[in-house]
Amino acid sequence: MNGFQFNTDKFDFWPVYEAIKKYYPIGVEAAPKLYHSYPGQIALANIVIDRVHNDENFTSLWRSVENKLKQSTGKEIIGTTYGQDFCYSASLIVDTETHNNFTHRKLLHFFVSFLGPFYSIIGESQNELVMPQKDKVPSRYCSTNYLVASPHDEFAALFNTVEQAVEAAFENYKFVPYWINEQEITGLYLHHQNENKSPTVFNALFNDHIDLRKQQYRQQGDPCYRHEDWIKPGYDTSQEGHWTVHPPLSALTGTVDKAPGG
Repeated sequence: MNGFQFNTDKFDFWPVYEAIKKYYPIGVEAAPKLYHSYPGQIALANIVIDRVHNDENFTSLWRSVENKLKQSTGKEIIGTTYGQDFCYSASLIVDTETHNNFTHRKLLHFFVSFLGPFYSIIGESQNELVMPQKDKVPSRYCSTNYLVASPHDEFAALFNTVEQAVEAAFENYKFVPYWINEQEITGLYLHHQNENKSPTVFNALFNDHIDLRKQQYRQQGDPCYRHEDWIKPGYDTSQEGHWTVHPPLSALTGTVDKAPGG
């Protein structure tokens, strides 16, 4: 989806855009030296140093979340937080089935942004094929069957468990719906993701571990899940479904309207 958009009468997703604009120099595609001199980039780099490279902070802020989830679910947790990414991230293995050199996994990937009070969870049905090679390290080929946007089927219970764990550890953080994550912002470039020139909101807030632009990843579940958390205070839902009749253009401009083709 090209361009950041939402119903401004009903929702307030501007904090997402404002956070991205604060930390990324939108419209700047020049050399890395200029890009990284942007005050927001400098501030974001310092946040990474404090939250990831400081072992004490990393353990207390994030490793404890991973450990609590491992204990409460009995599932394997794979930490995926890297120093060049602007988020905490990890994957919970929901289920694994292996037959010979083929493995099918169901995974829940979860992310907590450093740009603002945002987090997201995306499920994945993943295949891995391991091809032995004589005197060489086996080749591994991974593919995605579909992505999961909300508590859905066999992902549902653990999806909710991860939600609760993240919100308990990060007070007042809000879930970013899938349909917002998959949008793009014109002029946004991400030099820390190999100069990603068509990133999604997800890439900017979190990382590039999932590519929401690949339409072959059939999305399952509700892409609008938790969007009610972003409804503007005082919005009157009773007005939904009503038509608004505007005056014809001729009444405003003094011109004569013409029907299509007439």
